Amino acid sequence: MNEAPEEMTADNKLKLLIAHRPWESEPDHEEWAEEFTGYLCEVRRHPELKHLGGYVTVPDDHPFHGLGYDLANEHVYAYGGLTYANDGKFGFDCAHADDISPGVLLSLLSLGGESSAVGLCQHGEYRTFEWVRKHTEQLARELKLTVLHVATKGEGT
Repeated sequence: MNEAPEEMTADNKLKLLIAHRPWESEPDHEEWAEEFTGYLCEVRRHPELKHLGGYVTVPDDHPFHGLGYDLANEHVYAYGGLTYANDGKFGFDCAHADDISPGVLLSLLSLGGESSAVGLCQHGEYRTFEWVRKHTEQLARELKLTVLHVATKGEGT
């Protein structure tokens, strides 16, 4: 008796497409105080799209506290630019055109968009937890440097 082969799930297709899937074993969330600045840092995974984002909270007396990310972007570097600011917390995400978001791949594969998923895998890169952690700490140090810059600028006047 000839049975029709079972249709592959999006998860199985993704396993065929990407052999190494770090997001399956990485944490979804971590908070810590950055060593040199003492600023609270956080890496968090988006619940649906599954990419990571990095966030830094500055103290209330920081010159950027209360600013939007568009103004802060003029003074600090964050991967892909800052995409979040709220009450002293600044963040960036790893869901740009050249980034791989596992949830997006799963959606494409479940909707029959295999060629789009393959193209994204060929030209995109998944930003790992350790990569995002490193860039979050770099953002914390840059935010601290803005305090030092503003303080020394004020002393000369």
